[in-house]
Amino acid sequence: MTRTLRRTSYVLLATLCLAASAHAAPAGADLVLPPDDDIVKAYHYMLARWFVLRQETLDLKAGMKWNQVVHREPGGVDWANPNLDVAYSEAWIGVDESSCTLVTLPEITKRYYTVQVLNGWGEVTANLNERNYPKHPYGTFALCLNGAKVTLPAGAERVDLPNRKSRVLMRIELGADPQQARALQKQITMRPTGTPV
Repeated sequence: MTRTLRRTSYVLLATLCLAASAHAAPAGADLVLPPDDDIVKAYHYMLARWFVLRQETLDLKAGMKWNQVVHREPGGVDWANPNLDVAYSEAWIGVDESSCTLVTLPEITKRYYTVQVLNGWGEVTANLNERNYPKHPYGTFALCLNGAKVTLPAGAERVDLPNRKSRVLMRIELGADPQQARALQKQITMRPTGTPV
């Protein structure tokens, strides 16, 4: 469904651009648009992409850097509907055929946490936590472009990603001891293995 929506979105965008052009079609040719339902779905799908691109632009202009994690103070995020019971960290990562991004998590027990990796449409492509990685719930994770040929540190859990850049959102439950949650949050590190293009 995702691939179909993506293709429909691009076709719709190209069709609308051509329709807006004075040279859209030869005289007498009819412009055929997809069904209304497909247009609405494609618009919503592209709108999600545009929101992610907007956020990327704003974050990088505000000083965020590729492959560097930013730890936010509890309650210190200004996006819509933040969870006030978690400490947030975030990052933008870039990977390529010769560089992965290493994320190191401390041991977190009896406390909710998650590291979500999102693609350019805001869809989760990886989710690092004890539920998805019960044999490797903490330690080093290597976020790599699918098929990348990279030598990784011993013990690193490789996580293949379908795209070169991703948004990373991390959450750690504050619980009864917010100071401990903040201490755990500050132990999360991130670094690239090389210099991704």
